[in-house]
Amino acid sequence: MTGAWNPALAGVAFTYSLTAQNLGPAAAGLVQITDTLPAGAVFSSASAGCTHVSGTVTCDLASLSSGASSAVSITVVPSGTSMTNGAVVAGDSVDANPANNSASVTTGVVAALPVSLAVDTLAGGGVGSDANGVFEPGEQVLVNPSWQNPSAGAAVFSGAATSFVPVSVAGGTYTIADATASYGSIGAGATGDSQGATGDSYELDVPVPGARPALHWDAQFTETLSTGAARTWTLHLGDSFTDVPRSHWAYRFVETIFHNGVTSGCGVAAYCPAQPLSRAEMAVLLLMAEHGPAYVPPASTGSVFTDVAVDHWAGDFIEALAAEGITAGCGGGRYCPDNPITRAEMAVFLLVAEHGPGWVPPAPTGTVFSDVPAGHWAGAYIETLAAEGITGGCGGGAFCPDSPVSRAEMAVFLTSTFGMELY
Repeated sequence: MTGAWNPALAGVAFTYSLTAQNLGPAAAGLVQITDTLPAGAVFSSASAGCTHVSGTVTCDLASLSSGASSAVSITVVPSGTSMTNGAVVAGDSVDANPANNSASVTTGVVAALPVSLAVDTLAGGGVGSDANGVFEPGEQVLVNPSWQNPSAGAAVFSGAATSFVPVSVAGGTYTIADATASYGSIGAGATGDSQGATGDSYELDVPVPGARPALHWDAQFTETLSTGAARTWTLHLGDSFTDVPRSHWAYRFVETIFHNGVTSGCGVAAYCPAQPLSRAEMAVLLLMAEHGPAYVPPASTGSVFTDVAVDHWAGDFIEALAAEGITAGCGGGRYCPDNPITRAEMAVFLLVAEHGPGWVPPAPTGTVFSDVPAGHWAGAYIETLAAEGITGGCGGGAFCPDSPVSRAEMAVFLTSTFGMELY
């Protein structure tokens, strides 16, 4: 007995091949294979001459002359995490060596794994979609999940969407315009999506409501694959801030840090994208991006920096930033919380937060940005920021190290440094 591959994929047909051979010296009649299927595996099909009753497949092979063999196949749909299939062969003759009349195979079973979600990935897809990768009220968008096939064999996936509802808010209309998706065949160990396979994605629609139900507005739907694997996907709805329209160059980045709990803006439905970022604000945004929305820093003591009192609004974050070795302040025992943070300073803060206080960047070359020579105090960090794909500079081959960081730029820096996703 052999299995098609190992591991198998839960919910996808898996075939066993069984061969009975008569080693002689005489012919054998009434040869029969009896296969006891693995627990949890559902019978699907078998070769002609095989019958299935209550988890047992019996295959009548008639007679086998000396040296002859006969093969059958049995297909099941696996479940669980492992399955062991065992079979025996018998005939009407006395067998001098019955020890070789059985075979078994143990196969691992894995489930399809959800990977990521993309929205509106086809330009012009959906009704009224602007193809910017953000789901906004008033659009009917293409929603395209990706799944991994962790098994050792190719598998054909399809999916169905149900239960499109709001998350933690009331109001709005939520419509599944196209409830099915097809992924085609996803190879062993590969990741696939419906766009690359067939162009058959889900289509979802949330009309513009009379009033936005909440500043942070999410919806969700449940996807169930043909394999039985299921995932509830969360969909952020954009147009969150009145001062960051869809046309703003940092729109998606601002929506991303907002969705990930890094910021709630600068006021009522506002983000203040052009406003320079202070060192105090930076401490809050950086630590929330590094640790996640549930992060709460230790209570401040007021004894770390002379200009950060115990009741400073960002004192907890500023002292936590120092405790993590990300900053030693601005000199003279101070932190300078109200000073705008420069792009050079930001490069250092970002990379130390990402890699840890003991990390040392590669030596700078002075050839990456025209305004950052090899001897610049932050040159190693600035060039590493570029090498990691976090920044391309401020334009024209320059980095603008002494320019203040705007809140819009900070959204880009944080999203890129910490790999935050909107969907």
